[in-house]
Order: sequence, then C-alpha cells, then structure tokens
Amino acid sequence: MQLEIDIVIPSLSVVVEIDGPSHFEPIWGKEALKKNLKSDAIKDGLLLGAGYCVVRVLQKKSLSDKYKRDIWNQLKKTLSDIKKKFPKSGNRYFKLGENL
Repeated sequence: MQLEIDIVIPSLSVVVEIDGPSHFEPIWGKEALKKNLKSDAIKDGLLLGAGYCVVRVLQKKSLSDKYKRDIWNQLKKTLSDIKKKFPKSGNRYFKLGENL
C-alpha cells in the first residue's frame, strides 16, 4: 500500500494532513468514505508508530479569509506547542478546524 503525506516537518517530527470533505462526509458515496477513513487510520497508525505527531486539518467550510486565518492560527499554535515540548506517546494526534 502506497500512502501519500501532505506535509512533513522533519525538524519537529510532525506530519500535517489536509482533509477535505471526502474524508468525513459521503460526498462520493458511503463506500468511498469508508475507504478514505480506513486509509487515514492506517496512515495515522503508521506515522504515530514511527514517532511522528499527526496534525489533521479539516476543511469543513469554504475557504473564506476568516477560515484560513483561523486555521493558520490553530496550526501555528499547535506547531509552537510541539516545538516547546514534544508530546508523549498517546498525545501526538491533533485535529484542527472541528469547531470553526
């Protein structure tokens, strides 16, 4: 199985994945969503098992300037927190954009 990674920040041991609606809504059908969720879970497990932090950015809304600014601020804070103190195993998974 070949998995693609959106962004890797080796100096922080961080992977950033940008998830559009097809990662959490059945926009192309239930089977496609199921396949995406399974692929995401496998990818997350492999990356977390290799010691990376996984940051998933959910794009639930249109890309308005406010939304982009809010996501960017969340991402900057998350990366800054990781840089200050690398999280212990079990606390290395982050989901951004859920409450925007």
